[in-house]
Amino acid sequence: SLEKYNAGFHGSQQTPWVATTGTLNVGTQSESFVGDDSLTRFVSFNNAHLPFLNQSKNVLVSMYYPNWDYQIMGASFPGVRLIFPLESFDETEVFQNWVIGRENNSYVA
Repeated sequence: SLEKYNAGFHGSQQTPWVATTGTLNVGTQSESFVGDDSLTRFVSFNNAHLPFLNQSKNVLVSMYYPNWDYQIMGASFPGVRLIFPLESFDETEVFQNWVIGRENNSYVA
């Protein structure tokens, strides 16, 4: 992870963190839309805004909080997508707002 790397700002084609259990990768991506209706054109910037990161040993906290003063082409920032290939893990569990996966003896949540 890259702590304190432009947190809250636009991060086109930048991925400041990724977790792996060996052969499987897990990550997040913020998304943006242009327009206000249901036919809105989706615009993927890879990261419309970069997360605030804090890591201690093998534990990472990633928090998305956009800098609202920094707008890109009138885009709004509706959410964050979790990239977590559930079907590829040996075992998975979804509990409240947590997704936990196991590959061999490695875990990610």
